[in-house]
Amino acid sequence: METPPTHPVPPEEAATRSRGRWLLGAAILGAGALVAGGYAAFVAYADKRLPRIASIDGVPVGGLTREEALARAREAVNARLDRPLRIHGPDGWSTVLTPAKAGFALDPEAAIRDIHSPGWYPTSVWGWLTVPAIASSPLTVNTAQLTAQIEASTAGLPSSPREPVIQVRRAQLVREPGAVGWIVDTAGTALAIRTAVELQQGDVEVQAVKATPSVSDEAADRAVASATVLLDRGLMLQRDDVSIPIPRRVLARSLAFTVSNGSLQPRVDGVRLRTRLLARFPELQDPPRDAGFRIRDGRPVIIRARDGRTIAAEDVANAVATAAVAYPQSGAVSVPGVPLAPVLTDERASQLGITERISSFTQDFPYAAYRVQNIGQAARYVDGTVLMPGDVFSMNDTIKERTPENGYTEGFVIGPGGVFREDLGGGVSTATTAVWTAAYFAGMEAVQVQAHSIYIPRYAPGLEATVAWGVFDMKFKNSSPNAVLITARTTNTSVTVEFWGTRQFDKVKAVFGPKRDVVPYATVADPSASCLGQEGSSGFTIDVERRFISDREVVRSETTTTTYRPAPRVICA
Repeated sequence: METPPTHPVPPEEAATRSRGRWLLGAAILGAGALVAGGYAAFVAYADKRLPRIASIDGVPVGGLTREEALARAREAVNARLDRPLRIHGPDGWSTVLTPAKAGFALDPEAAIRDIHSPGWYPTSVWGWLTVPAIASSPLTVNTAQLTAQIEASTAGLPSSPREPVIQVRRAQLVREPGAVGWIVDTAGTALAIRTAVELQQGDVEVQAVKATPSVSDEAADRAVASATVLLDRGLMLQRDDVSIPIPRRVLARSLAFTVSNGSLQPRVDGVRLRTRLLARFPELQDPPRDAGFRIRDGRPVIIRARDGRTIAAEDVANAVATAAVAYPQSGAVSVPGVPLAPVLTDERASQLGITERISSFTQDFPYAAYRVQNIGQAARYVDGTVLMPGDVFSMNDTIKERTPENGYTEGFVIGPGGVFREDLGGGVSTATTAVWTAAYFAGMEAVQVQAHSIYIPRYAPGLEATVAWGVFDMKFKNSSPNAVLITARTTNTSVTVEFWGTRQFDKVKAVFGPKRDVVPYATVADPSASCLGQEGSSGFTIDVERRFISDREVVRSETTTTTYRPAPRVICA
């Protein structure tokens, strides 16, 4: 077989063919590079975003960047945890609980971390495009916070049964029925709430166990009937030779009932019953007498204390409680009399340091019947007062309000503008001045001392005091380490006040300065029928220094400044 002859290819054609092959290869290589570059760019794009079909906790986040997806997921999580969860209980009870406040938390960031990037493998990239990525945020709960929220939310649910109650209404016993309670299973309720939050349910049934009262309403009714017999028939209380009826209202209000062995047993408030009985029937108690003092031969001696006799709250309670259970045939109960000790015993009185006179002051006054009565009555109230160390003496509290019931009559007092007028208690300022001046020289500490608004010549200027009920008082404090006894006595023209105790200084002295800033008085005419007329007195200011002297040395001093207003001369026209 003969080989066909070959023809040589012209050089120009060969060059053209070679160039074509090169261009084709270059095109193929270029296309490959383009495809590779596009793939790389897509992988880089996908690496920064979630799969095309993706959701977190049911919220679509496909194709979003991880930051965008996290923001959207957090918004949804916050809304979910803030959504109220209704808690239902027995007998139609319900309340609302918010998961966020109950300690629940969701972590969408952890859910996003579970969604991996596609990488370079085509299969992974294909899955990124076509396979759904579904993630859930991990749920956590603060157990202590959830427990506290459950307890707070279920506080309105009766946690224990309510026993029947017997109340007193207008001296009648009335029974209020009992009610069941519910003991909440906190752990079981917490588990049910967690399940509801996980499944995004809106309602939860509280886990609780029913608890019934230990006393039935029928047993309570029997207790009412038994105690009512006692109230209806009445009860007499006897102490020694004293017998009194216990008023129905007082007896009823002293009764209470406690749960015992499936029934309500009567309990008597002995303290309350004793207090009310003594208030209504003082003859049940013989009051004790405190130790006192009497001045004999210029020295204080102790008047011995004496025990009283009373009834004990415990004895009264036991006697009435027994009668409430089994009504006595006689309709009476007896309680023994018990000693009632004085507050100030002989031994305590002997330790008070009341051993000598430490000051005395006498204030003279012009005779007037109203002065004798009012000053004398005030002195009687003051006489025998014992001030313990640190005690504050109040003139108003001691001599009481100036009323006829307290032993006072009308007299002259300083009125507006320094003009005298009539009022109850006129003259008690004389007693007040005597008490304060004696206290001054006894070294007592001034607490509230008010001088008269105008100067009255019979008083030592700057060393006198007055009182007005409900307006101002005269008070001083016993600043010595021992008790002091105050005695007071009157004549028809004088009142004397003495302080007894233990002397702290050899002498207390008053040094009077000169009158200064003198203001002359005016003269006025009073045409009224009630005009009393009076002499005028000038106003002035004066300093009084109190010096405390021991061993002939001034160990302490203090100065009081008093200013008096002028009082007009009044002429009855």
